[in-house]
Order: sequence, then C-alpha cells, then structure tokens
Amino acid sequence: ATVVVGVVPLPAATLTTSSDGSCVPALVTISSGYAGPGSCTWILGNGQVVEDCGPVTTTYDVAGTYDVTLIIDPGSGCPASTFIGEDLVSVYTQPIADFAILPEFINTLDPVAFFNNASVGAVSYEWDIAGLASSTDVDVRYEFPAQLGDEYTVCLVAIAAPNCTDTICKIITVDDGMNVSVPNSFTPDGN
Repeated sequence: ATVVVGVVPLPAATLTTSSDGSCVPALVTISSGYAGPGSCTWILGNGQVVEDCGPVTTTYDVAGTYDVTLIIDPGSGCPASTFIGEDLVSVYTQPIADFAILPEFINTLDPVAFFNNASVGAVSYEWDIAGLASSTDVDVRYEFPAQLGDEYTVCLVAIAAPNCTDTICKIITVDDGMNVSVPNSFTPDGN
C-alpha cells in the first residue's frame, strides 16, 4: 500500500510596527508577514482584540510600552501558533519645550546669555543658537558677537523619543551698548 502524507508547515510570523516611539495618541499599524490559511487573533496590549490576519491599525491613548500577541490557527487540525512581541509598541507623553533667557536685557557690552531649560517630559535636548552654535546640554550659556546689536533666533527641541518632540523658538535682541569715551589727555593747540 502507498500512503501519501501531507506535511503542513507551522505558521511563521515576524511582528513589526509602522510607527513606534510616537506621542500619544499614537496611530500604530502592526503586521506579521503571515499570508497562509486559517484565522488570526491579535491581542494588542491596549485592551483591543482583533480577528484578522492582515495588518491591523489601532490607537494607543496612554503612554507606555505594550506587548503584542498574535495567535495563528492554520485551520489544518494542527495546534495554533502564538507569537509574542515583547515591548513591541512604545508611545510617549508629548513633551513641552520651554526656556527662559537670563538676563532679560542683553547688550553688546556684555553679550552673554544664559538659556535656562524649563521643558517638561523630555529626556534629551537640541539647541540651535541662530545657526551660530548648537548644543545638547540641558542649559546653555552663549556669548553673542559684541560688534553690533542684532536679533537672533534661538530654538530648543525637547525630545521624549525620536518621533515625539516639541520645539520652541524665541527671538533674542542684543541691543547696542553705550560706549563712553573719556579722554585722559589733550593738546592746547588742537594738533
């Protein structure tokens, strides 16, 4: 007798996201790459369960890190396969960028400014001082050119994650300082 045996391969899946590290509310698409027969159940970690084998899109409204589970039942009598994406989705609270400038008035006689970072919810920072300098420090001290008064745009990017940032820019005015020249000698005949 001849027996024909069909071997059904186990489902294979790789869980990936299209948008990770975004601010809440984050619209995230999750896919598995599975294109075989059967049924699929997604457990998305945000309380949502979806019955679909294709990519699924959901909104994460609360900041945090989420595990995602995919259960694939190939429908061939073989047991279902479970794929778990630990910490697959991370969403963050929107940071708020802000800074104060000290002293309030800056002039060319003492063109040094201190930028005191007052941002909330960020883990790193990027400063741009009118294209003249940049920094990733929390607070920045900068000495503007002392030749002539001018206006300068200073920007701060507050970063919670690569896809979750906030930016603020302020215009800094450096006024012309008054120079007083007091001569300490003279000539009686003006020569």
